[in-house]
Amino acid sequence: MTGYCEREDNRIIVNWDGDFRAGLKVIKSVPGRRWLKDRPGRPWSVPLDMTVCRLLRKGFGEGREALQIGPELRSWAYEAAQAETRLGSISAGTSGVLEHLPYLLPTLYRALYLGPLGKQYTDNGGTSQELDVAASVFSTMCGAGVDYWDGTWGSYQTADVRFMADSAAPGNFNHQGLGKTPETIAEVWESQRHVGNHLVICPKGAVETVWGPELERWQADAALDNEVEIYLPTGTRVQRQKILDQFQVSTAPVKWVVVNPEMIRYEKDPINEGKVAYRAKPKEWYKACDCARLVDPHWHYTTRFPALGDTRWRTVVNDEVHKGNIRNQRSLTAKSVYDLHREKPIALSGTPMKKKGADIWGILHYLRPDVFTSFWNFVDMFFEVNDNGFGKVIGGLREDRQDEFFQYLMPYALRRTKAECAPWLPAKQHVDVWVELVGLQWAQYVSMLEESCAVVGKGTISASSVLAQYTRLQQFAGSLCDLDGDAVMPTLKSAKLDALWERLEEAGILDGSSEDSTAIFSQSKRMVDLVARTLTAKGVSVGIISGDNMKDRPALVGDFQAGKVKVLCVVTTAGGVALTLDRSDTAHFLDETWAPDDQEQAEDRFHRVSRMHQVTIYHYRAKDTIDEEKMVESDDKRTAQQHILDSRRKILASRT
Repeated sequence: MTGYCEREDNRIIVNWDGDFRAGLKVIKSVPGRRWLKDRPGRPWSVPLDMTVCRLLRKGFGEGREALQIGPELRSWAYEAAQAETRLGSISAGTSGVLEHLPYLLPTLYRALYLGPLGKQYTDNGGTSQELDVAASVFSTMCGAGVDYWDGTWGSYQTADVRFMADSAAPGNFNHQGLGKTPETIAEVWESQRHVGNHLVICPKGAVETVWGPELERWQADAALDNEVEIYLPTGTRVQRQKILDQFQVSTAPVKWVVVNPEMIRYEKDPINEGKVAYRAKPKEWYKACDCARLVDPHWHYTTRFPALGDTRWRTVVNDEVHKGNIRNQRSLTAKSVYDLHREKPIALSGTPMKKKGADIWGILHYLRPDVFTSFWNFVDMFFEVNDNGFGKVIGGLREDRQDEFFQYLMPYALRRTKAECAPWLPAKQHVDVWVELVGLQWAQYVSMLEESCAVVGKGTISASSVLAQYTRLQQFAGSLCDLDGDAVMPTLKSAKLDALWERLEEAGILDGSSEDSTAIFSQSKRMVDLVARTLTAKGVSVGIISGDNMKDRPALVGDFQAGKVKVLCVVTTAGGVALTLDRSDTAHFLDETWAPDDQEQAEDRFHRVSRMHQVTIYHYRAKDTIDEEKMVESDDKRTAQQHILDSRRKILASRT
């Protein structure tokens, strides 16, 4: 069997002679394949991508007689292979050459040149002249021997910007706190794509607290002919629309729009309302919009803010991409993101794999939907897959495919850890506080565990599903519960809370004898509210961060950082992003989620490169309960994820 490949625009045309079934097997191992049934000979079309080329080479064989490559494809592959190698070298390197940023945004370049120290220096009010002196000293200490303004030296952040600028679809997966936001802004200017429209999709709490200030701060010294305007659509729907209207009529050369994913998400638009209307589920947008096939009245979907869907964006930044707006490519939110007119997509996340390693496919599909076309093809290719009788179970990364997997990620993934970028920063210290449930609290837990029901207050509650039972078990592991109408409420009769009060008293928080501050996390808002009310009654100044008070977050964080708020009570999933809480050296977690990313994101609100301090994380866990299962599950997932991302970085570093 001999294969024939040639480039045609942004695709590769593949045909073969000889054993038809053998050739078909090779094609089915390649993502993004299409059968060109109307072409003579009925060839196949696959994406123009180096990974695809390697899969074809592996399938047809190494010899020239096994796979013949056309001149246009051969020329492209030679240049692409060189570019891929260069990207791998940059992502593992410690500095990079920036040609345009030093002259377009000098303040930002100075800060990136010094890495985390540069941001800290500017945060503390360092002037441009002082930063120049610091940069020159830094250059001399590093042995550069050149003027840093020629762009030939700098910290890892200059390498990150170089990688992102050279990659067609980069994912920046650096640890939290290593400067992904300013690096992204710098990439746009270094690539000289700054003139035009740029969209940032980020969590609601980060619109005004992170991206707004960062965009204004780092682009403040842009040249006059590069006037920058920043639009932050917040408030009511009418208020947000007015802001977008202003964006549309503006003639500024550089415009940024920062929105939360809900503003992008499609909504239902009824074409034929009535009793027989076909109401498609959100995940079935592809059925709802198939007008040619559906004959009954049905639903269409429309964008809530047409300006976002109609604009041609030079850059679309998807921040905290692990939060889930694209992880399932069939979801309505993912569809709306894919439909955006974009020149260059960028994905940002310190924890890109939410629960398992294969979760990274959703991000890769967002970056290159033409290459990463099938989730299960991707999983079968690189991960261990077992069938437990109820369906497929995805395991860890296959040992025999690790090198191929890391090669697969090379053009897209950038990953650095705090340990390598901020070696002066002490590692987080984790302390497990084990408690034992007794009395009625233990009775409630055992009853729910064994019988899926329990007596709560003057009533009885039951769990109708495994998920509901897990939720109840977590509540009972936290405290003895009571009923308030139909709601299950935590009480102060709790082994975990007793242990928490002891540690807060030892730290001098309860009696006000200490100037230290701390934060308390729980995934239950009711538990957070209970802790806050109790501490307030004891005379402690308390702030609450949850999904209900997004507008108050900047003020609360400011008061906490200034020492006006001694204890911050936080819902874990609401406080895991867009916050800097490095005033505190301690954090207390009353429970944890099944996803280790949620914990790591929350912990890193304290463990920042902006301060050199020892951060202690207290984990409160009840013996012989669901807490133990979660701890083991999270540790296994965290180990697998770190292996997938960090091993790639180490291998690349060893090859350069």
